[in-house]
Amino acid sequence: MTNTTTYLSCLNLKALCLYQLGSDNIEEALLILDEVIDDFSETENINTIKEVITAYINKGFILLILGKVEEALDTYDEIIADYEHIDNPEIFEKVMRAYGNKSVLFVELNKPKEEIAVYDTIIKKYGHSKNLYMLESAVKAYYNKGVTFNNLGKIKDEIAVYDEMIKKFSHFNNLSIVELVVEAYFNKALSLEKTEEKIAIYDKMIAIYGHLNNPTIIEPVIRAYYNKAISLSNLGKPDSEMAVYDEMIKKYNHLNNPNIIVPVVRAYYNKSVLLNSLGYVEAEIATYDKMIDKYAHMDNLTISELVLEAYFNKALAIGDVEEKLEIYDKIIATYGHLSNPNIVELVTTTYYNKSIILSRLGRAHDAIRVCDTLIHNYSHLNNSTISERVAMAYFNKGVILTNLGELEEANFTYDEMIEKYGNTDNTVIGELIVEAYYNKDTNLSSLK
Repeated sequence: MTNTTTYLSCLNLKALCLYQLGSDNIEEALLILDEVIDDFSETENINTIKEVITAYINKGFILLILGKVEEALDTYDEIIADYEHIDNPEIFEKVMRAYGNKSVLFVELNKPKEEIAVYDTIIKKYGHSKNLYMLESAVKAYYNKGVTFNNLGKIKDEIAVYDEMIKKFSHFNNLSIVELVVEAYFNKALSLEKTEEKIAIYDKMIAIYGHLNNPTIIEPVIRAYYNKAISLSNLGKPDSEMAVYDEMIKKYNHLNNPNIIVPVVRAYYNKSVLLNSLGYVEAEIATYDKMIDKYAHMDNLTISELVLEAYFNKALAIGDVEEKLEIYDKIIATYGHLSNPNIVELVTTTYYNKSIILSRLGRAHDAIRVCDTLIHNYSHLNNSTISERVAMAYFNKGVILTNLGELEEANFTYDEMIEKYGNTDNTVIGELIVEAYYNKDTNLSSLK
């Protein structure tokens, strides 16, 4: 790095630091950036040009913060006009950043026509380039144009853009281009109306790209597998759906990338649910067991939620009540300390189910202890589903106490429940409150 380049780099850094210090320093920051631009914009040194463009980009950013949108756009246009002709990958990358900033700005201004015009300009200039890094920018512009049409609800235009993109660039082996083409296939499938057409696209993706080992390619391919399975489910083809899950699991369950693992775990889970719906309970439980053994140790929220649901569903499927209780205890021990709402909802349901089983087994005092733990640990939370479980625990405790002949204690429990939830607008809790009043009156009659 030359002394000039180092000097300009320091000026750019100083300008950003001044901006970060607050509004009193912004004008000084802009003066420094203008100094870099005015004094060195005529240079032919590549490293110096990079610093000048950085000054332009920083200036555009600060102008946007100040609400000077037109001036920011002029800054980006100056970058494009002055430096787009230079055949240098690093310079071109900065020029593309200026184009990108323009398109993002038009998104924020809700000017889709202008945004699309930016993409069309890039496509027109570089869509036939023999220079690979320039061609990549055109492919990305195609992709972004398709996404914009989707956001506008112009699905036919979106699909047309993806089709043109796929036709022009699907034969390229460059990874950056392949990644975008694969995503174009996937987005097209999402936008198609007919399920059979979606499946045809997913099959094409799998056939063309399913053998590749790059994680950025595997991720959309495994999404294609998963969506294909869901599509087959929507068509009422459980055997074909099951086959897709099996293929996913066999092909990808050895990989460690979280973006790949999560769809595989979902495949295990969905396969188990499907087996249950078909009446294959033993196979369902065996699949849950494989899923739990393989993924229960992983520190990933989505996976933890799915594994927890696997435990819970396994407990529902098992006939032996002692085994059910063991699984419920495992759920409580493993997940009871977590605060994620989805996990807490299932844990509270686990507590409630455990109390019901214990009550049916004649273990009334154990059931009451479970209800008390549920009430103590979760009654402070403001979540509709969790509040329902707490209310159900109060009510269940009241019923158990009544059955034990402890009518005054039962009514005290009902009173606690009514005091806490008497003004609720939750329908489920409201119905329990009505029953609590009725049970309380019945107990009072018996005490007379």
